[in-house]
Amino acid sequence: MLRLLTTIGVGLLVASTSFAQTSRPNPATSPAETTVPKLDQQDSNFIKEAAAGGMAEVELSKIATKSVNPEVKRFAERMVRDHRSAGTELTGIATELGATVPKSFDTNHQKIRDQLANMHGPAFDRQYMQIMVDDHDQAVKLFRQEISSSHDPRLKQFAQKVLPTIEEHQKMALDLSGRLSKTAAQ
Repeated sequence: MLRLLTTIGVGLLVASTSFAQTSRPNPATSPAETTVPKLDQQDSNFIKEAAAGGMAEVELSKIATKSVNPEVKRFAERMVRDHRSAGTELTGIATELGATVPKSFDTNHQKIRDQLANMHGPAFDRQYMQIMVDDHDQAVKLFRQEISSSHDPRLKQFAQKVLPTIEEHQKMALDLSGRLSKTAAQ
């Protein structure tokens, strides 16, 4: 009987040790390591620059909705809508990749925001539209660069999807800026 109890006891001890070993997580297959790939510097910079630029476009365009020029106002409303949507999508991708997006303006965009907030009338419209031309020129370059040399397929796909909209914004901004400049020259 003692031999039977000893055999059962040893069997339980071996079984519980075996179970304990199989129930431990394997660090090599930890979900944190397998779901968040490391971003290279270019993709990380793209996220930061695209998010910062989009956030600036939204905020500057919110100010521009005060314009009395219906074309400028429509353009500004479109910028808010389109860039907010793209920003939400980019933030989702960044979160999946373990990257962070800026939450506030950089110094340059803060100066521009402060300047626009104190302007009115046609001078405001011309200044805002020139800023939109410059910002969209930079955004087109940034997105084209990401498409040509991205290392993350999600970021490349995002850039390919959003670039046509940014190019359309760029053309709209150039056209409207040109018309405003001609009106001011007359």
